[in-house]
Amino acid sequence: MRAMRRWNGWGEEAIEARLPGEAVDFLSKRIGEAAAPKDATLSDVLAGVGPSRSPDHRLVGRDPEARLRASVGQSLEDWLRLRFGRVGAVVDGVAFPETEDEVREALQWALGAGALTIPVGGATPDFETNLKRWRALKAAVNEAIVREGGAISRQHGVGRDHSRDLIAEKCERGRALRAMVEHFDPNGALDSGSVLPERPR
Repeated sequence: MRAMRRWNGWGEEAIEARLPGEAVDFLSKRIGEAAAPKDATLSDVLAGVGPSRSPDHRLVGRDPEARLRASVGQSLEDWLRLRFGRVGAVVDGVAFPETEDEVREALQWALGAGALTIPVGGATPDFETNLKRWRALKAAVNEAIVREGGAISRQHGVGRDHSRDLIAEKCERGRALRAMVEHFDPNGALDSGSVLPERPR
């Protein structure tokens, strides 16, 4: 059985945490008896999502659930809005461009349609889809940095997302760095791929 994340917050649907009796008694004596609020269901919240005003476009989805999920984040305020079903206005469309050309196409369409664009990350709850899009976008960004003479590494270090392109960005210095590391650390004990690309074993 696959664990399902709650649609309106962190945690899994099958897990429900309750306050211990002692904690309930403590709070009851100080602030009075409380009644647990009824959580709004996803279907209830979706019923309140109005129709999209967005014109048709191949990259822009107008599905109510996708629009709802793209309109809230992961803050406590957002969770409370979802839990109580008080979402308010939602976006009219959600685009998932996967290439530079598709990003350009979506932005040009939005300009012509008079639509406001809000760049966000992780607008879908599907982890694998998010990860695939992130890797594709990250690869495109790294390639542009190298092509335009930018810097992959900064004061915050490198990390695995950048290490693949570090050698290309540093050119001769990068190859010299690789040769030095291979000479003094042939087994990769000091770096497991977070600074330089991981070496095949």
